[in-house]
Amino acid sequence: MFQRLPLLWLLNFLCLLGVAATSSCFLLSREPEPEPYGSISGSVSPAQAVYSVSAKGMDGQLVDFTLPNANGLYKLDGLAAGNYIIVYNENQGFNAPFPLRATIKGGSDTSLPLAVATVRNGSTGGGSGSFSVDNTAYAVSQTSGSFFSGSLIVRLTGPTSPVSRRVEVTFFPAMETGSYTDGSVPGRKCTLVYTQGSVDYNSVNGTAQLTSLDTAARRASGTYSFSVATPGGAPATVTGTFTNVPF
Repeated sequence: MFQRLPLLWLLNFLCLLGVAATSSCFLLSREPEPEPYGSISGSVSPAQAVYSVSAKGMDGQLVDFTLPNANGLYKLDGLAAGNYIIVYNENQGFNAPFPLRATIKGGSDTSLPLAVATVRNGSTGGGSGSFSVDNTAYAVSQTSGSFFSGSLIVRLTGPTSPVSRRVEVTFFPAMETGSYTDGSVPGRKCTLVYTQGSVDYNSVNGTAQLTSLDTAARRASGTYSFSVATPGGAPATVTGTFTNVPF
């Protein structure tokens, strides 16, 4: 009779009867082996342009980092299967390469293309911009941009009298045009801050659009709209644009 039963059923039946060896029963109930870890490797040029390479999750949180060698080669080991954003942290005097996305499958090595840094030249001020608070427009006296650890930061400075006003928009990872949100959407996040006087008001519900990202000339354009809670508790809506801002 037992010859007609599948082997696995037969062994389980014998385990229940206490007939099979203990080791056989253990093997049947053992947890599956964990998926092996993988790695991400690549290179940076010039080698001295970058002091570290970071692997971040799609939420922007740091997972691991490594230092490139004298030839610009780097490798991030022991990473679990999943999606990552690779960020290049530049030394002074250089513009960092733009971030790259990488996907790891357990036990494999993901090889990324060469990341090229450029020499930083001159100021990052310029371009133009606008912002309004509850449909009241304020003149923008200065716009500026910067790029650090995979984030693009655009600052718009308004009037300084009778009270100073400023807007700051941060995109992460700044690697492509499109819509970014201050919510929990992974892979495209923005941070929106309105400053009035010496007080910063963080966005409670907002989006920003990168409408143009020139990675060669390092200039960006876009729009933004978000709400903040004022000291009195009433919400205020901040909207605006920025055009051809260097970073």
